[in-house]
Amino acid sequence: MFSAQKSLVSGKILGVVLAGGQSSRMGTDKASLEIRGQNFLEKTKALLRDTGVDEVVVSANHIEGAMRDIQRHCGPMSAFHALANWAKVIEFDLAIVMPIDMPLVDADCLKLLIEKTTKTDTTCCFESYPLPLCLRLNRHFIEKTNELMIKKEFAIKNILTEMSATFCSLPEKYKYQFKNVNTPEQFSQVTAIYNQRH
Repeated sequence: MFSAQKSLVSGKILGVVLAGGQSSRMGTDKASLEIRGQNFLEKTKALLRDTGVDEVVVSANHIEGAMRDIQRHCGPMSAFHALANWAKVIEFDLAIVMPIDMPLVDADCLKLLIEKTTKTDTTCCFESYPLPLCLRLNRHFIEKTNELMIKKEFAIKNILTEMSATFCSLPEKYKYQFKNVNTPEQFSQVTAIYNQRH
């Protein structure tokens, strides 16, 4: 299995946790949901560390110490915009962007995205799933993200288009992992799957 070694890319890898959603359908902050005593925020940060990133940053407005939106209520594009304007962004070559509400995703799956990104030299995500993704952090990303925000083109597909993203086939063994938790019912279902497999 591929290991996310720093020597495979020209710079460092950043892990980004998307935790800025409203959690309106869940009725409680998804960051605080727990599976086996570990909340989603800590679980996602641990996942990114296991993937081999050099640093983890959380994108949210309500979490202390997190990277805050410059322009709110634009979905994931708010996070990409904040990242593009983050002072430390130029220190990193890649970013693994992971939503907080997909607790079944494992490190091997994310390492595959890093491998695909390294081989293709492009931003990569899996077919039919814009997130998680492995994002090339370069001047083109910074410029295009800012342009899209000015034009109010907030759909995540727009930044994928601008970055000429590669859409990779999702291996069958990972398909069960791609379940979002947006409602209490989905939380129960995902918890049951997690308990069956761990």
